Amino acid sequence: MPLTKSLVALVLFATVSAWSQTPCLSAGRPTPIALADMQTGEKPWAAVSGLAADKHIDGILYAVEDKFYPRTRILTLNARQTPAKITQRLSIKDSRGLLAQVKVGRKVHLVNKDNSVNLDAEGIAVAASGGFWVVSEGHGRWGKKKTSPNLLLKISAEGEITAVIQLPAALNADQRRFGFEGVAEQDGKVYVAFQRPWKVNGKKEPSPRIGIYDLTQKTWTFVYYPLDKSASSRGKVGVSDIAPAGNGRFYVLERSSHSDTEGNIRRIYAIDLHAVKAKGSVDKHLVCDVSADFQRVGMPLIDKLEGLAITPAGAVYLINDNDGDERRTQLMRLR
Repeated sequence: MPLTKSLVALVLFATVSAWSQTPCLSAGRPTPIALADMQTGEKPWAAVSGLAADKHIDGILYAVEDKFYPRTRILTLNARQTPAKITQRLSIKDSRGLLAQVKVGRKVHLVNKDNSVNLDAEGIAVAASGGFWVVSEGHGRWGKKKTSPNLLLKISAEGEITAVIQLPAALNADQRRFGFEGVAEQDGKVYVAFQRPWKVNGKKEPSPRIGIYDLTQKTWTFVYYPLDKSASSRGKVGVSDIAPAGNGRFYVLERSSHSDTEGNIRRIYAIDLHAVKAKGSVDKHLVCDVSADFQRVGMPLIDKLEGLAITPAGAVYLINDNDGDERRTQLMRLR
């Protein structure tokens, strides 16, 4: 029997007070969850950059692949069993030609000949109306030949793109790299986390934005998310994902760009966007210092944690992006 919306919100955000007093890890050293494809038995894991939890079935997760693959897919994961299973691979399609209408540079090809798509998908959320929201991180204005925008896409349960949403024209013209990185939907609005601050109107903004798209009004508003500072001069800090917790509240995964022990940041914060006005800066509250807890139990630090999902029962999952190289992709349950 599905949990009610109010009960889900209560269960999820109740973890804030528990996490503030106890370590992130519920029981000692967490073990990465092995994954296998139900159809082939293979372990075809690579370049996974976003994670979301099913709203009704605990332990069912959805992941999205980034630009390493020329055909972007949504993966369904069953984490209720060991090893966890990839139960479905859903290719995203542009059969209606909506993505093909987006203006890009000469060397950018978003749509393949078979209508499959070639996106840099960085975040995924389960849509209240069915299907998914996926965000694609563009190159911004990184050379005329490679220019591509950051995109918010509505995807049907069958994988078809049904809506393509871009930023307001003025901001769209000024966009940079390190843009859309995470997405969540709540109460008729879609929340999009930017990875790092942009330079807008000739001035670098102090913090990355969280864009709030009103599905009824079809308008954008923005607030700012303050980043932690890394103790290492080599690491840049950014937002990796955002997950809904109900009643205007969210969890944000924040990380630094290096894996050294010194100054390494892998943290989960709670924010309340009901408490901040447009163009304001959000207050954040630490609920989980992932790096500190991994060091406490003697686990090596994991590079590029990019996906965060919280199930209706409050289980917390993280996943890393291995960029398609020899490093392992690891799905982990913290609590």
